[in-house]
Amino acid sequence: MDFKTFVASENGAVTVDWVVLTAAIVGLGLATMAVVSGGVEDLSGDIDTQLVSMDIGSMYDWTDGGVFGLLHFDTEQEAADHVEDVLANLYGGNHQDYYEAAYHFATLEGNGNAQYETDVLAAVMAQAEADGVTLDTEGDMTFEEIYAMNAES
Repeated sequence: MDFKTFVASENGAVTVDWVVLTAAIVGLGLATMAVVSGGVEDLSGDIDTQLVSMDIGSMYDWTDGGVFGLLHFDTEQEAADHVEDVLANLYGGNHQDYYEAAYHFATLEGNGNAQYETDVLAAVMAQAEADGVTLDTEGDMTFEEIYAMNAES
């Protein structure tokens, strides 16, 4: 093959086209990331701020827009008063012991008082949060699971 034939040949030109197109697509992707990354970073910062500022105990705040409704007690105050009384008189202020007992009865299969125990469990958790006590709940069902299970009964 001589030089003139080599220069005039169009074989391989498609490869050059694909390289250029691929480079353009990669460049467009990088440009898009540069434009979007600031907004994503700002949004993740907003989410972080919201999560850090959330009051965990508020999800047990039944009457003021909390996540869960009462299953047994008529008012949140009634549940809170009951838990405060039992915590002081039967459990000597030991939040963990009261939590474990309430958890046991709220998850006990066939318990006719499951809705009552679910309200008590929520109130114990809220009281512990209010008192600054961290409960050991490792390996336990989440409150959401217990609530869903007992709300139907």
